[in-house]
Amino acid sequence: MTGSEFISTSMKRQPLTSKILFVDDEESILQGFKLTVGRHYEISVASSGKEGLEVYDRDGPFAVVVSDFAMPEMNGAEFLGKLRKRDSSAVTMLLTGEANFEEVSEVVSSGGIFRLLNKPCSSEKLKRNVEEALRQYNLIRAEKELLEETLNGSVSALISLFSASKPLFFGRAQRVKKLAVKVAEKMELEDVWCIELATVFSYLGYLTLPDDELEKIYNGEEVSPEVKMIISGFPAFVEDILSRIPRIKRVSKIVALLAEDNFLADREKKKEGLAASVIRLAQTYENCMSRGMGKKDILDGIKEQSERYSPEILKTLGDVLEQTQAPTQKLRIECSDLKEGMRLQEELRLPNGTLVAPKGMEVTYHFIRMIDNYVISYFGNPFPNKIEVTQSS
Repeated sequence: MTGSEFISTSMKRQPLTSKILFVDDEESILQGFKLTVGRHYEISVASSGKEGLEVYDRDGPFAVVVSDFAMPEMNGAEFLGKLRKRDSSAVTMLLTGEANFEEVSEVVSSGGIFRLLNKPCSSEKLKRNVEEALRQYNLIRAEKELLEETLNGSVSALISLFSASKPLFFGRAQRVKKLAVKVAEKMELEDVWCIELATVFSYLGYLTLPDDELEKIYNGEEVSPEVKMIISGFPAFVEDILSRIPRIKRVSKIVALLAEDNFLADREKKKEGLAASVIRLAQTYENCMSRGMGKKDILDGIKEQSERYSPEILKTLGDVLEQTQAPTQKLRIECSDLKEGMRLQEELRLPNGTLVAPKGMEVTYHFIRMIDNYVISYFGNPFPNKIEVTQSS
């Protein structure tokens, strides 16, 4: 994976749209909306929250989603909450009668809903608010595109530096990111791209350590109090870097939470805490895998830490690993035959004893490039003629 390919599908642009979705359980109101707004914009309608989600999945994305609050089975606030998990860019509005106004006002004040409209709502007022919501949607999209371009450039530069300087920890960061994203997506968390960035950025501090200390840390060995003190300063180091990149304050919060030792499940009630728990769990799993532990032993050990992770996260990790588990085969191959996705079954060292890759490391694009550079620099292969690896069958 190259730096330019880093940002996941969760950050890739959705097509611009001016489509509007209107949800109400009263047929007469739906027909009135079609007459009022349908003359000017492409609209879709649904008579319940469940149908609204089905319409979104089939015909979305939508720029604006307007929903009645008082609907059977799933009220408007619940519907819009589920919809935002599918698309945080959609601008949402709630319609409500006077009887529900105070209750709905609390929902609006909690965030996520652009505007609250009282029923009955005149045609002119409804049309005016829809137009304002469309302008808001365009502003949101413009800001997200700016954020995407900024992050793509910044992350590409940092990852290139990271992979060239410390391939051990770059490979680990990529594996942790991959697992954390799978868990986050299965849990339907919002803004998965924040988890991706926080994962990789959390390893940036290791750029400052010498290789012999990195090897100890990578293998889970004891380090000196001085090195521990340096590591404790990594969050501030990373925060300083992130402060120079606009609009990623939430990523900085997640990285800061990763540095805290007391990781209780109740912290997961907040978005950043939940994201940090997902990353921490993926880090724990990868650290154990790198030391040669099997999946079952790792999961059994993690489940004993129920005070650190919620049951939902632990179950989701197990489900993800079960779905991604594939049969593997052992091979002995030359370094020139290494392919992405293989996992080393023995250490790889230079003739002077310097560790290049530990047992259990997954082969990446950057690692293969690094091996090629060593071969060129040594005017020949400095590694064993054959190395043992595993790959998916």
